[in-house]
Amino acid sequence: MKLPLKIITVIATAFVVGSLITPPLFADDDRRGPAFFGHHGAGFDGHHGPGHAGMHIQRLLKRLDLTVEQRDQVESIFAQNKPQMREIAETMRGNRDRLATVSPDDAEYSNVVAEVSQSNGALAEQVTLLAASVQSQVWAVLTDEQKAKAEELRQEMRERWQRKIDAMQERLDATR
Repeated sequence: MKLPLKIITVIATAFVVGSLITPPLFADDDRRGPAFFGHHGAGFDGHHGPGHAGMHIQRLLKRLDLTVEQRDQVESIFAQNKPQMREIAETMRGNRDRLATVSPDDAEYSNVVAEVSQSNGALAEQVTLLAASVQSQVWAVLTDEQKAKAEELRQEMRERWQRKIDAMQERLDATR
């Protein structure tokens, strides 16, 4: 059975959004240049999560050979959006913790799951919109040549992800 296109799209979108936003906004690196340059960020809970996936955007920006001025501009963009991303991350962490503390046997389990689901949906919308805004602002800093190179690199990343999704689908099909 094939995964529905909608599920594949959601998975890919979540990865891309995480790749664009998480490490730059959660990095607390005091070195010169954007906080994400050379920083190996972790996910919301300090483990390899969305932040780990964000290393892809780190590599992409490094491969674009940004000038010092461009790096400063990008750093400023991420710094401006960092508080909002931290707030979203804290809410997501609270939602995760809330789910972890309620048992499926609990009479309120269904209500808690519904509330957390609704909250996470709204948070996903906020993250997606914020990611698009940040990406647009960073894109405006790039030269035409850097934009062309970024598109090539993004296409390569999309192709790699498609191969991974296809491999997951094959493994899923093999278990049925």
